Amino acid sequence: MCPQCGARWEPAGLADDPESIATLLNAIEGWRLDGLIDNASARRLREHYEARRAALLAPAGEPSAAPAQQPSTTGPQPAATAAAAPRVPPARRRPPVSASAGTVGEWAARRQADVLLYVGAFLLVISALIFVSSQDEALGGGWRVAILAAYTVAFMAAGLLLQRWPRVREAGPVFLAIGALMTPLNFVLLHDAVLSDREVSGALVWFIASVYSAGFYALLFSTGAGRLYAIPAGLAVLSAWGSLAVTMGIPIEWGGAWWLAFAAVGPDAVVAARRWSNAVAVVVTVIATLATLFALLAASFADAHHWQLPVTLLLLTAVVGMGGASQREPMAVLGAAVLATAAAIAGLWAGGAETGWYSFPPLVTGALLLTARPSWITSIPQLGFGALLLAAGAGLWPLLLLDTHLDGDSWIAAAAFLGAGALLAAIAWANTTEGIATWTGVGEDPEEDTRATPDRERVVFGWLAFGAVLIAVGFAQRAEGLSPPDTGWVPAAMAVGGSSVMVLIARARPQLLLAVLPVPLLAIGASLHPLEEFVGHDAALLALGAGHVLGAFVVLRRWSLVVVGVALGMAAMAVLWEAQAWAWWILAASYAAGGAVLFGLLAPMRRYDRVVSAPEPETPTAAQVLSWAPALTAIGVAYAALIPLIRDPAIESVATPEYRALVLLLLGLGALIAIEARRLRRWEPAVAAWALVLVVVAGSWPVFGWTPWMLAVTYSAIGAVVFGVLTRWRRPGLDGADIAIQIIAWSGLALGPVAALMALGERVDTLRVDAPTLVEFRALTLLLLPVAGAVVFEGRRFGVRWALLPASALVMVSLELAIATQEPGNVQFYTLPAAVYVALVGLMTRSSERLSDDIGWHEVLQVVAAGLLVLPQAEQGFEPGGARWGLVLLIEGIALLGVAIVLNTRWLAVSAVATISGVALRFLWVNRNTDLVPYWVMLAVAGFVLLAIGMTVLLQREWWDRSRLRLVRRWRQGAVGADTEDGVPLLALLTPLAPVLTIVAITTGD
Repeated sequence: MCPQCGARWEPAGLADDPESIATLLNAIEGWRLDGLIDNASARRLREHYEARRAALLAPAGEPSAAPAQQPSTTGPQPAATAAAAPRVPPARRRPPVSASAGTVGEWAARRQADVLLYVGAFLLVISALIFVSSQDEALGGGWRVAILAAYTVAFMAAGLLLQRWPRVREAGPVFLAIGALMTPLNFVLLHDAVLSDREVSGALVWFIASVYSAGFYALLFSTGAGRLYAIPAGLAVLSAWGSLAVTMGIPIEWGGAWWLAFAAVGPDAVVAARRWSNAVAVVVTVIATLATLFALLAASFADAHHWQLPVTLLLLTAVVGMGGASQREPMAVLGAAVLATAAAIAGLWAGGAETGWYSFPPLVTGALLLTARPSWITSIPQLGFGALLLAAGAGLWPLLLLDTHLDGDSWIAAAAFLGAGALLAAIAWANTTEGIATWTGVGEDPEEDTRATPDRERVVFGWLAFGAVLIAVGFAQRAEGLSPPDTGWVPAAMAVGGSSVMVLIARARPQLLLAVLPVPLLAIGASLHPLEEFVGHDAALLALGAGHVLGAFVVLRRWSLVVVGVALGMAAMAVLWEAQAWAWWILAASYAAGGAVLFGLLAPMRRYDRVVSAPEPETPTAAQVLSWAPALTAIGVAYAALIPLIRDPAIESVATPEYRALVLLLLGLGALIAIEARRLRRWEPAVAAWALVLVVVAGSWPVFGWTPWMLAVTYSAIGAVVFGVLTRWRRPGLDGADIAIQIIAWSGLALGPVAALMALGERVDTLRVDAPTLVEFRALTLLLLPVAGAVVFEGRRFGVRWALLPASALVMVSLELAIATQEPGNVQFYTLPAAVYVALVGLMTRSSERLSDDIGWHEVLQVVAAGLLVLPQAEQGFEPGGARWGLVLLIEGIALLGVAIVLNTRWLAVSAVATISGVALRFLWVNRNTDLVPYWVMLAVAGFVLLAIGMTVLLQREWWDRSRLRLVRRWRQGAVGADTEDGVPLLALLTPLAPVLTIVAITTGD
């Protein structure tokens, strides 16, 4: 039916084939989006024609519907039939709006007048309540309780009665919900006005009210009054459990265990009732998580009740176990194992055991999981993989407690690391199939039923086991009281043994060379001692390692050995530098010079494609390491030499040769990367070179004594020049070169505001003044504008209209910062422009992205804008003399409701109703005398205004629908994103929230 003339639409000449029906379906969707037909009619048409199209597309083997008979007509037949029309492929349809979203929109479109009438009636009822409840001198506490109870019953009775009348049936659930939600307030008023004078416990009243409310809401839910009553019923159950703890006098430190007991009992009851669902799982998870966090905080800050933590963790283990068992989830075994281990550690802590013992529960758990793993590999592979990961983590656990072991009993530490070494060695021995590498895609053929673990993975676990044993030996020597250099000979002997093993297997099994090579090197490293006391000892060990590696290279010609040899040679140079007390920046320069030579010599051997997956990856990998490691090591040495100078307040570090050497070394590294990028003809390495150039510019700034905000301006100026120069190469795309060019082009413009922000933070910390009064703040305000201009330029160059959104967001951020420089005293100076801006964006944009089935992201912006507009005024309304803000809020709520009804923006209507309702309830709660118009008069006038508008809409229905549809159609056609298929991208649509975050930062900053 046409909403304007009432005529029935009849498709003329529609061919009975899938293509024509698809075209009609697209047309129906377009009519709905343009507001020509409502959602209900569009849905019925879609259902009818989609069913017919599905019947036509049925497979040939299935019975299909008979061809539709054309009705005989007495009028003239068209000259050209639809069957003869050319088949045009249907255009791609936009993602349809969900059924729930369409239902809300249909209801709002059909019952606009009813919405106005209902809100007006609500305001009148609240007005009457305020008028009655404000007579405190005339009415005692009992009478006020009786009046509130009567109104509660009246609301619920009205809700039940209105559901029997078809015309006002939608109002019934609303009135019933108002009465239901007012039920707990009766108990509050009963305690405050009557029972508190009789010394009745508030906790007991709270418990009784919670139990009653839970039963009442559960009754409404079970009788079909509404599914949403499950939410207040659940909240009432939680409130009852909490009030029971207060009534019983349970210490607050045991609150986590108390709520974990609820989480443990809850799943059993739900499973017994066969009502387990994802929502129940989410609720139980949230309760268990919050209870555990509370128990951890209580254990951290409370001096007593330490045993509540292990009890809480044991209950959490039970919750996870029962949940996993009820859902037949085998992975819950791993979670329960971790929680049981944590409970054991907490028990040791509560019992006052030495912290060194905390290493043993994870080791026991890891051993048990490793023992059970073979039975899970074939039956539950995921569980076997998780058990392997947890066992490996358990073996590494003592390393996390290394500082604790250093301060504790050395024999306990030795036993812990010896156990870790045994566990890691067991993993290396037993991990023959389904290892970590096979699950991460690095292993062998994934088509095999049981994949063999790569040898390199088992070798890694062997290395870790050897390292743990070395640490255990060190702690044992410490327990025996040995002192250097006597402590170094045992690791050295282990190194000699490793070298002997390597020499024996080098010819027979050369593939094991790299597996055994780190063993002597690790043992040599463990035997090193402070240079100032045992320089000769360390030099001998380094010489031993260098000779060992270079001899292996001569025999086997493996380039990886050259890498180790160069590393040992650099270490020997460092020992020499320390012995001679030479300047470390000269050592860094020497490393850099040698690295530059190696970089040039190894250029033919360097390649970057398929290095790891090459048939012989060792040589290209070694070439990469030898080319880049010396330069990086030089930078590290220069930085390490600079750290003591930075920490010395008497030395100006930027004036030292160490600082300038570090800057020059960074510049040299950037030059090497740029040379490599030119050799490869690739843009990607140029990003790193450009980043180093920007770092060098920032590092050179304090050398010349220039102010930091000038650096920010310089960054922006350089960025603008680079942005303009790279315009011809800059194009949209996900290719590596395109992304690299974009990063180089935008980095300078983006770093300008970032540098200004960092300079501002430093000045604020130094001067302890308000940030808006500083020149850095004004520089930050202005440097956002070039970024916005670049975004607009790029958007116009590529024809992207939605580029105006991020650009306008940056301009609004700059405006908010400019407002801050004037230091306004009212937060509404910030929020009002942002609210208008976000509201305009939310109303003038379109996107197919949705937060959920019921709300789109552009509607989220509308809600945020409404919140920015009304929340500051609502907060100020509670201050002394803030009654006038209530009147302003009432007017704004009515205005928002008008815009929502005219443009059919449902969530803006929700915001408007929430604003009006909030003002009314605030007047009801705080009904003291005011110098302005009495509250009940304000609400009465507002209610009568809404009633009058609603009656006008009912009386002028045809004119109203025609005018509104015309306005909605023009509004949707002019929206940003209406000309594209998917509308505005989500990230661009969310950029208008940047001014909101800016307001939060300005108003909450120190």
